[in-house]
Amino acid sequence: MNPFYSRKIYCPVCEAKSEVQTLIGAVFNKYYPVRREKDQYVPQWKWYDESWDHINPYLYAIIFCPLCHYCNFQEAFSYKNKRDIPRHYSYLREKKYDIPDIIKEILKEVNCLYSKNISMRNHTTAILGIICAVFWEIFFLEKNKHTYPYRNIGRLYLRLSWLYREQRLSGNANNIKPLNEIEKIVVNMVKHLKDFCVEGRKIPFLTNNFSNYKKEQVSIIIETLDYAVSELSEKTSEILDFFSSSNNISTSPETLLLEKSFALFDWIPKNEKDALIKAAQNFEAASTHDEDLNDKALWKLLELIAYLYEKCEMPEKRDLCLREIIKSSNQKRAVINGKLRKKTSYAEKCDLEYNLKKLNTYIEEISYSYKENTKINQ
Repeated sequence: MNPFYSRKIYCPVCEAKSEVQTLIGAVFNKYYPVRREKDQYVPQWKWYDESWDHINPYLYAIIFCPLCHYCNFQEAFSYKNKRDIPRHYSYLREKKYDIPDIIKEILKEVNCLYSKNISMRNHTTAILGIICAVFWEIFFLEKNKHTYPYRNIGRLYLRLSWLYREQRLSGNANNIKPLNEIEKIVVNMVKHLKDFCVEGRKIPFLTNNFSNYKKEQVSIIIETLDYAVSELSEKTSEILDFFSSSNNISTSPETLLLEKSFALFDWIPKNEKDALIKAAQNFEAASTHDEDLNDKALWKLLELIAYLYEKCEMPEKRDLCLREIIKSSNQKRAVINGKLRKKTSYAEKCDLEYNLKKLNTYIEEISYSYKENTKINQ
């Protein structure tokens, strides 16, 4: 049996049906985590078929749509038909045409890497996939003020930190060789092209006093410039092909693409700690904006945030999260005690007392953790 299979997906953005190669899911009980760390990272997976023990599921977390290059965790492609797709995707469907061509080219190149031999995927390719998925979420966040994908962005940054951690533990942090002078120049040229493209995108927003005809003409010019910049970027990258054939440059395509991504997206964390901080910040935003979180899920999220800040050696942030958990837990305890003082059925009373006992234990554990951390920092 093959650990990889062809999966039919329905893209929520372009609404196209296609097939992609992906890793067989944990739901099929082919592998399981040996243990988890506090941030949910699994340092070792165990496959029932021992010949597959070398396969790392984290390298296959992201799926790309082959047509529009949208990418995300696998669950984003699990919808069966158009009726099942959440409404907020329609906004992204309309706005995806606003993506500058030079960034579309990056998405396309990473998609091409993903479509190659899946069994040969490495950490650099997986990191590129996470970066593209974060771009889509951030782009969506910038364009839509009514839906907040902070929790998913936090998950993506957390996955990115795990990939960096695995590279660090393997003694190959970032998996990137230093660029030679030619490569540095080319990457810098691509960055300037991107800056040109981004600045050009600001012009249409300054044409409110123009006639409709002039607005349309400006938009046409901007689109033409975008296309021209994309062509320039492609031609600029061809310089590397020329020198690699004549001077035996050995930098891999994945590494060069990662460096181009770093040049295009200044928000990309380049190490484990920075990725953890980004994850914690987005989880914090989710704890404020996500109305679907119940009390238990919120406390678990705040616990995770506290641990991430502790791992990043930011005790003030960690203690703030722990204090918030204690405060909200005590509020919940007051509500339960209030219900117990009222006349209730025997069954309901037993249920409330059981929940109160669990909550008291939880508050004691969190309070003890907070006091111990405070002692250490004093």
